[in-house]
Amino acid sequence: MPKDWYRNSHSLRDGNIKLYVRADAAKKGIFSMRIIRPDGGGYVTRSTKTSNLADASKIAEEAYDDMRFRYRNNLPVIPKSFKHLFEEWWTHDGCNLGEQRQKYFQKAYKAYFIPFFGEKNADEINQAEANNYWKWRGKYWTTGPGKKRANKTRSFVKKPSYGTLKQERQAIKQVLRWAY
Repeated sequence: MPKDWYRNSHSLRDGNIKLYVRADAAKKGIFSMRIIRPDGGGYVTRSTKTSNLADASKIAEEAYDDMRFRYRNNLPVIPKSFKHLFEEWWTHDGCNLGEQRQKYFQKAYKAYFIPFFGEKNADEINQAEANNYWKWRGKYWTTGPGKKRANKTRSFVKKPSYGTLKQERQAIKQVLRWAY
């Protein structure tokens, strides 16, 4: 970074957090934070979305504390969304599936997994979240997001079969097990 990149710079927590206003955002005065990852994986840099130093400090310290908590509890320091995790899995293991299984995964991924789990943090998907998915999935074609497409789709059925739901469960488990 150029020397004048960090404006109005402040250091917190023994230098583990740096708050600054980026040179290209100086007019707005929005603080960014650069946090040293507790796992030694470099830095995390994000906007605090505020121009108030006290608020920016609080946001940065909470983010740092969250990363330290996650590191101490053997959780990913930077949580990944289910979408990101699935795409990572797909490039490592998904492409090793048979052709029919690959087609099924891609179809289920686009139609069901991403609309429901998409941006949720993968490490927060628990039994309660899975139960919510099954309720949502059961209503997908009748009152859910698939209702608009129901009559235009050949594979439309009001209620998914037990076999279909079992396949989806196995697909989700396969991805989450790989991530673990």
